[in-house]
Amino acid sequence: MKTFKTSWWSVKFPGGWSAERDDDCTTITADPEVGALQISAARNDNGPATDEDLLEFAEDHVKAGAKLREVTLGMLSGFYLHYSDDEFSSREWWLRSGNTVVLATYTTELEYRGQEDSAIDQILATLEVA
Repeated sequence: MKTFKTSWWSVKFPGGWSAERDDDCTTITADPEVGALQISAARNDNGPATDEDLLEFAEDHVKAGAKLREVTLGMLSGFYLHYSDDEFSSREWWLRSGNTVVLATYTTELEYRGQEDSAIDQILATLEVA
């Protein structure tokens, strides 16, 4: 397993996967690339992040009728949802630990839906906040 660290969070991923960071997020993909897991984070300067903070980020999905599911991944807790359109399948996690909020999004073409779900779940199970 490889470890990718930022100043706010870290994650482990298997061989054959790589991570690339830009100004907005970190993108983790397999080789060959089927889908992309993107992770970004923010800090709440007013104290610990709350479920209400996470729901604010997910507001557009909730207004559109999405059913969020509560989820716990190691030291992080929050909400998860899965949705598809005519071309893509997406899975999103809004997570919090202390004053850190993490958004993880996995997107793949509809024809590959489910193909990397197990690997993505294993990667996100290793997510830790610094």
